[in-house]
Amino acid sequence: MRDSNYKKFGFGKFYTLDSKPAITNQDRIDNSPYVSDAASYQNIIDQLNKEEHPQFLQLVTMQNHMTYDNWYSNNQFDWADTTENLNDYERGQINTYAKGVSITDQATIDFLNQLNTIDRPVTVVFYGDHLPSAYQTAAANKDNTLVLHQTDYFIWSNQASASAGAKLDAENTAYTSPNYFMEMAAERMTPRSRHISHSLLRHEPISLH
Repeated sequence: MRDSNYKKFGFGKFYTLDSKPAITNQDRIDNSPYVSDAASYQNIIDQLNKEEHPQFLQLVTMQNHMTYDNWYSNNQFDWADTTENLNDYERGQINTYAKGVSITDQATIDFLNQLNTIDRPVTVVFYGDHLPSAYQTAAANKDNTLVLHQTDYFIWSNQASASAGAKLDAENTAYTSPNYFMEMAAERMTPRSRHISHSLLRHEPISLH
């Protein structure tokens, strides 16, 4: 299903653990069954170094996906203070998720540092589609449906990009759309992309509540 959907989106290649060829870097962390974010990032670095022409790469990571069993050794979050309303199983899941995210933080810093060594423009759009399912108590409350799908994101460009170090004000970045990525990512925008970006600047954003 996923591979056919990506074809409809216009992607030319789709790599997974069991595709032919499969993704190259498949390292796991401790007892986790999932490919680490560091290994996933390395697949992107390898692909960028393989091709000189402009590329659009979509990476879906799994390191911090459910389930959140006790994957990691020496988890400093095992005794993290959480609300008394959670059972031991849910506490354990949150502890595992917290450890995974801390590992991802360092892996992401290393990834961006590697991208800064590439002498051509690279822009990263980092986002999640929903908050983790570790919060089972919160997810059980239907009033949390919207907030559990409001995730942080960032857009970052390496030093070789014209938009490197660009800062946008908080008012314009609380909510975003793929339409806004064009101006940040495109060193040379197509006429259609320029038109869309210009149109967005002329119209007030629409919010559905």
